[in-house]
Amino acid sequence: MVKQNIFLSPAHKKRVETQQTVASFRIVMLVPHEPERDPRIKWVARLCSQIGRTDVLGFTLTNEKPSREYDGNIYTERIKVDLLSSKIKMGIYQFFRLIQFGSRRLRKIVYLSERFGRGSKVSKPNIDIVTVSSSHVSKPFKKEQKLELPPPVGKTITAITRRIVSVPRFLLLFAFYYFIVDALYRRARAASIIPRLIICHDIYALAAGVRIKQLYHCPIIYDSHELWPEADLEAENWEKKVTTFIERRLIRDANVVVTVTPQIARHLERLYGIKGVLVAANAEPFNHSITPSCDKPPSLPIKFLFQGGATFGRGIEEFLELWSQLKDDRAILILRAPENDYYAYVRSRFRIEIEAGRIVISPPVAESELVVVASLADVGVIPYGGPSLNHVYACPNKLSQYMQAGLAILCNADLNFVCSTVGRYECGLTYNADKPESLMATIQSLVNAPQPLQSMKKNAYKAARSEFNWEVQSADYYKAIYNLCQHSE
Repeated sequence: MVKQNIFLSPAHKKRVETQQTVASFRIVMLVPHEPERDPRIKWVARLCSQIGRTDVLGFTLTNEKPSREYDGNIYTERIKVDLLSSKIKMGIYQFFRLIQFGSRRLRKIVYLSERFGRGSKVSKPNIDIVTVSSSHVSKPFKKEQKLELPPPVGKTITAITRRIVSVPRFLLLFAFYYFIVDALYRRARAASIIPRLIICHDIYALAAGVRIKQLYHCPIIYDSHELWPEADLEAENWEKKVTTFIERRLIRDANVVVTVTPQIARHLERLYGIKGVLVAANAEPFNHSITPSCDKPPSLPIKFLFQGGATFGRGIEEFLELWSQLKDDRAILILRAPENDYYAYVRSRFRIEIEAGRIVISPPVAESELVVVASLADVGVIPYGGPSLNHVYACPNKLSQYMQAGLAILCNADLNFVCSTVGRYECGLTYNADKPESLMATIQSLVNAPQPLQSMKKNAYKAARSEFNWEVQSADYYKAIYNLCQHSE
């Protein structure tokens, strides 16, 4: 057989050579939780899969998802406790499950003691007796117990409770996350192929990644989704200092650091004396098949939407307190969140507004459907607030979800990055959470002026389509992955 000579253009030849080179790349992503809990994991994995074979090693506490999945280029493995044969570690795991349950009860004690410290009347709900369905809160509710303590007593309770809780809680959580770090390290070390690059999602994965780097001398990308010293809203100052000390030592071994906002990037550079922190915002990959809300003019009632995780300290309860003062049937608030104890408590506390129809409870949906269901609303609400810098500098996923759904944004003025984004694209309004009249005036302006509202919705969608999406925001991230894979030995 005669071998044919096939002519390739220089550009085509270079592309073929590049594909042949990267075909042997193996990229390992370390995730210290269920990989599907954060959509950013999937987005980054797709970036990596354009360069080489990608292994996602996550940690899970349940058996709800398959242990291993492979789509031809992305391999996902969920490390479970049964991978660790030590009976001692199995016992530690079960022990920490109990600690995790107990910490939720301690959180309620601290929360109530803080409310006592302000000398205000507090509703003490018995969350355990609240029964919940997918779309509403079932009756009857137990009668709330009104409690009131003078400020000095409340402050004393708060101080004592925090001191009692903080030390053992921090040590137990630290030991638990060390357990996760060790599991990720052992699994990554057992891989048959030495990785060309390790991507560590958050500080606990970085601790495992540094150990792998010392073993295989491969480069590391540290993707910091949070401002970790400020991430735990219950942490005392000494706990934040310890976390800062640990992150400072680990971040030195990262070849590239990536985070979600310019504010966090500059903060990390100042705090740890590093340079060139990259930014890849939590912007949803753009979906052209979704019909945005801005395709149709707003109609009464104007639908305000909060969707996402309902957890303590995110300003949800404070926003609902302000919303309950609104007596305008032309605006309704839709809540959509996964079920948990805190969300059940919030619904029980504001049951009067729910029964009156001023607040509507919508069932939760899968992460992939959030943009679609959001397009049924008019305004997306982001109530997070200070003083935590982790909130002030945050880029919540819901921001890009709202924008891609064609919603105007209503956000707390404390949020530095979110407010700057809203101002840059002229796609929403802000309010001062410390002044109830500020929120009332903002809501009234949106309800009374449908044309400006429609313009904000169109601006949000236009920005999401042209710039505020993962395809655009991740450009520098992709370059960093590609360059490290090319130059690592």
